[in-house]
Amino acid sequence: MKRCLIACMALLLCLALGACAGGQPPALGFDPAQVESAAVYTGEVPAAAMKKEVEDARQIASLLQLLEQVQLGREATAADTVAGSIGLQFEFRLQDGTRALVHLGADGATLRTPSGFRVVTACPAALRDGDAFFAALSGEAQPVPEAELPEF
Repeated sequence: MKRCLIACMALLLCLALGACAGGQPPALGFDPAQVESAAVYTGEVPAAAMKKEVEDARQIASLLQLLEQVQLGREATAADTVAGSIGLQFEFRLQDGTRALVHLGADGATLRTPSGFRVVTACPAALRDGDAFFAALSGEAQPVPEAELPEF
């Protein structure tokens, strides 16, 4: 009887872990397999924003993995946003010609995705320092006029 119970519990655990590993991340609202390219934006203020284009599939996969590690809490409000830097803005260009925008607010405090605007409860260290994260991306940083920043 005990063996049967333990076997059933192990099977349920395996099924639960398998379900968590597949599918699209609920926070992103799009299928990561559909991403062709990306652009990452940052800056202290919108008028001084910089952009890097990301076309390497491995680097795009790394970006998506980091974003999937962000843990979200309650719905965010304007009061939850941190003044200052524009944070990190990600523009993912999908195979069907559409684009998906993800905005990690300054200091990793909030996350805006196609699925909503939420408070971040845990953020990977690599994303918390937006300047260091941006500097580590391959490619040359290009200035971006404020009018060309993604609109959320």
